[in-house]
Amino acid sequence: MTRDITAIFDIDKTIYEGYSLIDFVEFMHSEGDFPVKQYDKLKETFLQYKKNIITYDQAVDISINVFTKGLEGKGYQDIKIKAEKFWAYNFNKVYEFAKLSIDYLHGVNAKTIAISGSINEIVYPLVHKLNFDTSYLTEIVKKNNVFSGEVIRNNGLSKSKEDIVKQIFSDINKDSMTIGFGDSIADFTFLDKVDIPVVVGKHDYELEKLVKIKGWTIIEDPRNDTKFSIANLITDFLQ
Repeated sequence: MTRDITAIFDIDKTIYEGYSLIDFVEFMHSEGDFPVKQYDKLKETFLQYKKNIITYDQAVDISINVFTKGLEGKGYQDIKIKAEKFWAYNFNKVYEFAKLSIDYLHGVNAKTIAISGSINEIVYPLVHKLNFDTSYLTEIVKKNNVFSGEVIRNNGLSKSKEDIVKQIFSDINKDSMTIGFGDSIADFTFLDKVDIPVVVGKHDYELEKLVKIKGWTIIEDPRNDTKFSIANLITDFLQ
């Protein structure tokens, strides 16, 4: 294989079966370490999104701001330790197809990129364990290693992802083969640009409609899938 390859991965519901921010809040709440007010607001927001009362971008915007407020006054080092503990418990929720795909891509010297709206301090242990080359994660303010309750950049928003994707494509060789893995309509920003788009799961109605129109590959049951092969997709594309 002589062509350069760049592969872009969303994280939540794409390589990890849950929503890392929600699951991490549940984890902190179980240890009595997250404010009840913010915990209840996050659960309410997630429920409104699931019922299509609010849009994806609205849910992402509210969730990140509420979560960040819930971290106000907490030390960076404490959250870092909790995140490492969280992923030690939850790494088994990373889809097997994703681990195999990332390993294969590293084996052919592909560049792997993670994009997520989740907070850097939460998701970084996973990004590091999966050995992503580059990651674009939501950044929040720390002052003297204490969280201030403010957001620097929410990379879960559609516009933020658009800006990131523009930057990625401006940086890569124009002859590179590009691959994208995503699960929501927000991931359309890169799925529609890559040579090989892969949609994970069938829980986003808007994206599912586009899959049918465009004929994209879809992994319908990512938890139990045993047939998906990124190697075969690349081979088919090159023929």
